[in-house]
This record gives sequence, C-alpha cells and structure tokens, in this order.
Amino acid sequence: MNTIPDSAAARRRSKAGSYRRQALSALLVTGVLVSLLMRKTSVAEIVVQISQMDGRFYLLGGLVYLLANLVKAMRFRQTTESGSRKIRFWEYFEVTAIYNMATGLLPFGTGEISYPYLMKRGHDVRVTQSASTLLVTRLADLISISLLFFVAILLLSDDLIVSGDVMLMIGGVLLIASLCLAFAPWVGDRLLDILEQWSTRLLGTARSGLAARVFQAGRHFVVRMRAIVIRPRELAGLFFYSFTIWLLCYWFFQLILYGLGYPFTFWMAAFSGSLVLLTNLLPVPAIAGLGVRQIGWLLALVAMGFDTEEAVTLGFSVHLISLSYMILLGLSGLGSLFVRQMILNGKA
Repeated sequence: MNTIPDSAAARRRSKAGSYRRQALSALLVTGVLVSLLMRKTSVAEIVVQISQMDGRFYLLGGLVYLLANLVKAMRFRQTTESGSRKIRFWEYFEVTAIYNMATGLLPFGTGEISYPYLMKRGHDVRVTQSASTLLVTRLADLISISLLFFVAILLLSDDLIVSGDVMLMIGGVLLIASLCLAFAPWVGDRLLDILEQWSTRLLGTARSGLAARVFQAGRHFVVRMRAIVIRPRELAGLFFYSFTIWLLCYWFFQLILYGLGYPFTFWMAAFSGSLVLLTNLLPVPAIAGLGVRQIGWLLALVAMGFDTEEAVTLGFSVHLISLSYMILLGLSGLGSLFVRQMILNGKA
C-alpha cells in the first residue's frame, strides 16, 4: 500500500542528499582555491585597493555594465521563440538580470537553468526552446570571445612575457574549436542520432525523462541554428549583438582597472578579460567564481609582466567589484519581477 509514497520519499531524500553533497563540494573547492591564492595577498590589501576605487569610474562602469545587459536582453528577444503571448522587452531584461546573477553566483553551472525556468514559469516558453536559445547564444559568445582574444594576442604579442607564439597557438585553437561548433546545423542531427542510439543500447536512458529532454533540446538547438544560418540578417544580428556585448564587457573591465589606478589599454583589458571569461569553461564548482576567476586574472596579468602578489590582489579586487554590479542588477530584476507579479495577481 505504501510502496509508491515510500519510493517517492526515498527519491526525494536521495535528491536532497545529492544537493547537499554538491553544495559541500562547492564550498570545499572554493575554500581551497581562495586559501591557496590568499597566500599571495591579504584581505587588508584587497580592502584597501577596493576602497581606493575612483567613484567616477565605478559609476561609469555601472552604466556600461547596464548597457551590456540591455544588449544581452535584445539578443535574447531576437533568438527566443515566444510562448503563448508576446513578451515585452522589459520582461526580457528582468530575466537577463536574474540569469546573470544566477550564473555568476551558483556553482556547477546550475545558474544556466534559471533562464529556461524563468521563461517557462513567467512566459510559457517551452524549456527545450529556451535551452536551445542558450546553446545558440553560448556558441556565438564562444566564437566572439575567441576571435577578440586572438586579435588581442596579435596586438599585444610584443608586450607579453609568455611567448607570443604560444599565446597565438592557444588563441588559434580556441578560435578553430569554436568555429567547428558552428557546423552543428549540418552534422548535429546525425550526431544526436548516434548518441541517442548509443545511450539506448548501453544505458537504456534515452527514453527517460531527463535524457529525452536533453536530446530534444539538442534537436531544437540544431533546428534553431539552421534557421539562423539560412537567414543572413538573423545571423548578422546574432553576431552583432554578441560582439557588442563582449566589447562592452571589455570596456567595463578597462574602466574598473582605470578606477583602481591601472591605465590599461582597451586591448590589454580584452586580453585579460578573455582569459577570465574562458575560465568559465573549466569544470570547477566554485561559488561565485571565487578562486577560478582569480586564476584567469593571475595568468593574464603575469603574462603582461605583473608580479604574482599584485596580480592576485588585483584579480580579487576586480572580481569583487564586478560581483557588486551583478548582484545589484540581479536583485533589481528580482524586485521588478516580484512587483509586476503582485500587480498582475491583484488585477486577477
């Protein structure tokens, strides 16, 4: 009589235990990385450096950060297929602000789930559609960042302590790999068929709920990419938005560095920012990117001639300042969403 409820309770306990283990591992990894890096600096040094931030550059950086997120919301509006009703631009911006905060703070890449969740819950967009949108925009981001990173290396190769040839090879590999992914519209269906057959035969999971949704999202991605590729105007719009977003992000980094007393050129900021952003590809479950982003800053700054101690301190300072914008905008998006839902519920 109690078999079904008991099995459901067991699954809930197992899922809760899995979440706890993931949270503990994220805390452990973050603690270890931060502890290792803090051997090269101190909390006092970081606090002093942040307190010396020029307020004018902090304000200007905030405006550029806001502009980058407005452009990101415009890109989501272009690439996401609407659900049962037309979605207004401000609603896309709310979702964008919350999504950015979630991806910036949560470990294991779990923040990515926030976009499909918010679009389904608030706007009746199917999860597979919004997930395919994320794949499309992430592919465009990877290509944009890799290309800008490659250009930055070319322009700064004479000023890098690390061999310019090595850096060019890294940038070239990233660029080629990201461009190869762009062929997904032509080979994606066949690849998904092979993976689904393999999964069914060996694991028997392709028909299960989660696996089926993953394959369905993959097929939506292929269809969406194919639709974009065959429409030159839409393809141009996707990459126009993507390059604009990352150019604004590099300008944002340049302004923060200027405010902290480091007069970086735009391409110095682009080189550093690209390495930092590419650390998101590392499978490291750090909370709020702490420890991981600092490794990106450390590699970039040391390559440009900074000593290790200064590079670590500056990496923490820029990252913490960046988090302040992310959290402030994300909370604003949450507040706006909450107020709008209250108004809608009141009218109902």
